[in-house]
Amino acid sequence: MANKASVVQRIANNTSTSQAEASRWFDAIVDAMFEELASGREISLPKFGKLTPVQREARAGRNPATGDTVEIPAKTVVKFKASSTLKAAVADVAVTA
Repeated sequence: MANKASVVQRIANNTSTSQAEASRWFDAIVDAMFEELASGREISLPKFGKLTPVQREARAGRNPATGDTVEIPAKTVVKFKASSTLKAAVADVAVTA
């Protein structure tokens, strides 16, 4: 599984920068993405996909332990749509659990 440290290491290796500099760039990119999504704007990343904030309406749910009906409040969630490039890249990858 990739994590921030492994992604930062790859960025540093591919751009001939230090890990500290790559980490600052990574953090800046993630922060910018958070700000865009929090402002209600979508993010389109070529070769990767599209992130879109979507309003989910309030709805009734059920507590599985008691069977009681509960109100689930409305909220904004992030929807991701993978690009065709990303879909093709992972099409033949075997997933292990």
